[in-house]
Amino acid sequence: MTKYIKLSLIIFPMFFFSIKGMSLFAQHKEIPLWPEKTRGSNEIEEKETIIEGNLISNITKPTLTIVLPEKNVTTGSAVVICPGGGYVHESIYNEGIEVAKKFALYGITGIVLKYRLPNKHADIPLLDALRAIRVVRYRAKDWGIDPDSKLIAYYSNEMHVTTDTPPTFLIHSDDDNAVPPENSLIFYKALRKSNVSSEIHIYEKGGH
Repeated sequence: MTKYIKLSLIIFPMFFFSIKGMSLFAQHKEIPLWPEKTRGSNEIEEKETIIEGNLISNITKPTLTIVLPEKNVTTGSAVVICPGGGYVHESIYNEGIEVAKKFALYGITGIVLKYRLPNKHADIPLLDALRAIRVVRYRAKDWGIDPDSKLIAYYSNEMHVTTDTPPTFLIHSDDDNAVPPENSLIFYKALRKSNVSSEIHIYEKGGH
């Protein structure tokens, strides 16, 4: 994918460039992802903490932070940004808010998802990501977004597999408490679908 689309879900890590001296985003605001009853639970009981003003852990209350571009540059496009952190924490500012501001420079609404960490419940982050896309579509008019449902891309490894992908060797541990082995299986299936030479080995123990 070489161009921006109307509504995207971006999963980090990725790299972006900045333009110094420009401020073309109007405002940003934070809203709860599940304003009433949160679906599912990651069973985290510890209090949410933030380290060095950037890394957030123990997330149990997901939110969306919307960074709107100025009206004179808005394009009607939007991205939902999921900051990285190995499912241990989230780099909410460096890979979230700051990235959303960069998109706003080009008229693209940046929407940062502070998603719940899995804590051995692999479906929880996915529930939050799907919910985020639904909320964006529902609030599209309020935020000046074109909610074209046909133009959604998931910027994750398996979505970039092509016949040009080099031979791939995957190793994972079944007791990986940070990233479930199912992630590697999804990637492996995408490799097979594109007829890419590949192997996958999942060991009983080994950790993350």
